Amino acid sequence: MWVTPRASGGYMKGIFWHILEDCAGFQILQHKSRGGFFDGVLSTVRNVTPTLEKPPLTFRITFFNRYDGVTYILAVSDEEDTIRKHWTHLFDKLLPHVFSLRDCSQEPTFRTEENKMTKDEVIGASMELEETQFLLSKISSLAQLEEGEEAKNMEAAIEEFHRLFSSVTSDKLLTFYSCSLWVGSLPHQGTMYISENYLCFGSSKDKLVLPFRRITSLSKETVALGLLNNGLKIVTDETDYFFAFLSLGRDQAYVLTERLWKRAMDQLLTVTEATTPPATNRKAPPPLTRELSASTSMKMIGDDLKNEEYRRLFKLWDEDLMKSYACSYWWKGQYVVGRLYLSHNYVSFGSNFTVSGKDMRVVIPLIEIDAVDKKAVAFGRILTALNITLLSKQEFFLAIYSVQEVYDAIMNLWKTRPKQILSNPTIWEPWMMDPSLVEQFDASDEIKREKIWQAYLDKHSQGNPYAISMVQTLKAKKLLREGIPNILRRPLWQVLSGSRSRMQAKPGYYTQLLHHYRNQQTEAMDEIEKVHPLHGR
Repeated sequence: MWVTPRASGGYMKGIFWHILEDCAGFQILQHKSRGGFFDGVLSTVRNVTPTLEKPPLTFRITFFNRYDGVTYILAVSDEEDTIRKHWTHLFDKLLPHVFSLRDCSQEPTFRTEENKMTKDEVIGASMELEETQFLLSKISSLAQLEEGEEAKNMEAAIEEFHRLFSSVTSDKLLTFYSCSLWVGSLPHQGTMYISENYLCFGSSKDKLVLPFRRITSLSKETVALGLLNNGLKIVTDETDYFFAFLSLGRDQAYVLTERLWKRAMDQLLTVTEATTPPATNRKAPPPLTRELSASTSMKMIGDDLKNEEYRRLFKLWDEDLMKSYACSYWWKGQYVVGRLYLSHNYVSFGSNFTVSGKDMRVVIPLIEIDAVDKKAVAFGRILTALNITLLSKQEFFLAIYSVQEVYDAIMNLWKTRPKQILSNPTIWEPWMMDPSLVEQFDASDEIKREKIWQAYLDKHSQGNPYAISMVQTLKAKKLLREGIPNILRRPLWQVLSGSRSRMQAKPGYYTQLLHHYRNQQTEAMDEIEKVHPLHGR
């Protein structure tokens, strides 16, 4: 069956898999069975999470995407005949359809059945970025047609969960994973069940019910003398639990467990705070609605995780990610591979360091956009792209396959953007240095740093240190570690910490806070006084 393309986890083929076919980045793999001691660890998975492959992982088709450095699983089956039918369909139908984009001049027009590419032509071709994205989207569509099987597996898992763990049947099961619980020096093969408030494990020999609030730490570990990075260690006040996974489950189980564990801790802290009268109580995280299906609950948790990662990456602490797209950013005469992120107030780009070798981030406030234009650039074929121009005349050129979808989304957001732009001072007010630090101040180093930073700003933000749209690269990190000159300290820290974007999103809020806390002593002020006793005097 086709599956929604997802990373294979990078486990060593020589240990787990035979390569049956290898062609143009695509492979057919057959799962190994080693017998003996490894039976408990390397046995074929018969029941896996609904978010992963089903049925058993006996055969799979994988694809290595050179643009993000990830190997994707495209199809799985328990029967070799079935997987080879998928392989034939891939090379006879899907790939010729994808490569037919190369025949278009202005708009995509696909080859007819009579003059489609032969398999030899397909094998000799090399997919470009947008072709790769198109193929993955086509396979995702095929996978959606087979999702009915996942619902059946989930129903069976819920019944087994209720049968094994009668004490927590009121808790909703979110997902489950095939894994082994290590007891002493032996693995006990079974299934991990994750519900809203409990992590459970069941096998022929063991039953474990672990409330998330009892967890004290969580970590990824290695097994098989450090050869395999597929272990999960959960520590409680009483004991440690070590689980070993066979497929992609470990990383997903880790992320989900960590999320639910932190949620349980937040709820516990909220209850504790409720017994005392603080100035403002911590807001309790909303419980997962009982009426929602397990798949819907999992989607909500997944969306929260994506939002947290997005906010952390771009320092946009109040934004919710709407959607992201694979794209390439034209930078210094070359394309930097990464992703484009859309939220209600920003268009952002983050590079893929694994593929491009560049660490780059760009945050573009919608309020500062002057124009968005669709472009077509020919390199012996057609690439679709967007050119975004800011009011400051700074431009960003992005090659992206789903150009119409992205263009429409940006324009819809742009029409509803706020109209008030945060004003930038034309003269930078220097940060008032603590008199206690004057003796340590080196004027020559300050002038040198100021020149280096100004050269960076001239190249990456039109010379404006207050520009949220500043292109942030590895060089910016290096300069930051070497120190920010006094005259640029205020604007640069606002931009690099994300506080400038918060001030843009909520005009006047910072001023209100200053007015509200004027002449009040806070914990932050106490800490500042400890470090710099003369501060503010």
